[in-house]
Amino acid sequence: MSEQNGPNGGSNNSDIVKLIYLLNFGGFVTGGLTTIIGLVMAYLRRSDANDLTETHFTYQIRTFWIGLLYFTVSAILFVFVIGMLTMFATAIWVIVRNVKGFFWMNDNEPVPDPETWLW
Repeated sequence: MSEQNGPNGGSNNSDIVKLIYLLNFGGFVTGGLTTIIGLVMAYLRRSDANDLTETHFTYQIRTFWIGLLYFTVSAILFVFVIGMLTMFATAIWVIVRNVKGFFWMNDNEPVPDPETWLW
């Protein structure tokens, strides 16, 4: 994977960012295993990231933790019918965030608001 110097002197981890987005997608197939690997990678790479990739690492980390919260609430509500709906909504939310993030990184753009709870 290539690394280039970013605008603030830090390394540009754009390939790592894209890999983490792909690992997050793989989490739907692996039961979350690849998502946890991506989370660890994002935490490890965020400290030496430039401004662009730091927004993506923050967005990926928050997607994991907020998604875990939504998933946990959905699992509790699964006893009721609404849990199925919230579980489906959580999956859609995770997919949309990862697709948008991947496209932003592919276009070499930062995440506009990496700390958002929405999209």
